Amino acid sequence: MAALHFRMLGFWDSLNSVYPIGTESGWMAAAAGSDNFDQNEFPARLVWATLADGKIRKIQSLAHGELLMAMDAASQRVLTVGKEGREWTLAVWTASPKTDKATPIVRWISHKDVFSRKPFAEFVGENRVIHRWGDSQYIVWDFVQRTAVYEVKQESFFDAPPVISPGKRYMALPEDKGVRILSAADGETLASLPVGTDRASGVAFDAKGEKLAVLNKNQLLIWKLGTADPPETYVANAVGSPFGQR
Repeated sequence: MAALHFRMLGFWDSLNSVYPIGTESGWMAAAAGSDNFDQNEFPARLVWATLADGKIRKIQSLAHGELLMAMDAASQRVLTVGKEGREWTLAVWTASPKTDKATPIVRWISHKDVFSRKPFAEFVGENRVIHRWGDSQYIVWDFVQRTAVYEVKQESFFDAPPVISPGKRYMALPEDKGVRILSAADGETLASLPVGTDRASGVAFDAKGEKLAVLNKNQLLIWKLGTADPPETYVANAVGSPFGQR
């Protein structure tokens, strides 16, 4: 079994996220730095590595205090969230293990409630990103046209994060009474899946985007999308939770 070791620079330094890219070498990108906006002495950085041989191939610096939120390997773009005073900022960069540094494309303020829950942002298609814009509220931005495309109000007490499908065609939004499947491009509701008496606390697509797993307090339900089949149901008392989670 291969292993990869990341060196921490201090107590507040951490490995914030890992994004598998693929190939036989097991390429992956990781985000390192402080995950606390008030602890900025540890620089944000991209770490490119290959799992097959356990080697770190390149480290690239990001702007101070930036948190890596998402990566789109196909377009060689990364998405970060930062903070200026009381306002959230989003930034899109180009970066790959073949370039010497991460190059910023655009940076803008996406502000409504800086004191909302932990920041969430993700690519939802070409030139578009989704960002948590307050408690139980999300906004989709076109960062080339520099305009808001649509907003989504989530009916969820614990504000569980949405998930974007492989290929970025669909968005699964966990809510208290079910899971909404939306078109990621325009926010149109395509389907609503019931989750029983407990609220949905987490969702995940499979690698092909053909199945959707939904976790609630006591069960894991697996839906086969595009069919009328009832979900496969598994008891999940040990891992289920009413709180929002991945």
